Amino acid sequence: MCPQRIFRFHPFLARDGTVTSKPASPSGQMMAALRRACQASCRRRKADVSRAINIDATADQVMAMSAKHNAAISAIEPLLPQGTRVVFQNADDAAVVARAFGSRVLTGTVTREPWRQRRIN
Repeated sequence: MCPQRIFRFHPFLARDGTVTSKPASPSGQMMAALRRACQASCRRRKADVSRAINIDATADQVMAMSAKHNAAISAIEPLLPQGTRVVFQNADDAAVVARAFGSRVLTGTVTREPWRQRRIN
């Protein structure tokens, strides 16, 4: 979690990490350090994780593994000639399922099946 958010959610946290009876007022230097730490952690998180992954498995296998790990799927589609592209509702679920499939996660360029939106009456 972002260090700035931790500080905001715990207003009675003193600078040395102890809990006080009154809200802490952080110094300018402390807030600048928290801001830098937050920006660095957010950059790392965005660079490492995506909600979409490509897996060398059928859609049924991907849905079963997602259900096993309580990962909510936002979209799923087949890849050509084999494999499945799945988009999860959050990046943490995508990371969990990617670790579960291990070496079956496809890296590099894949061919997606042409998709047309259809109206359902």
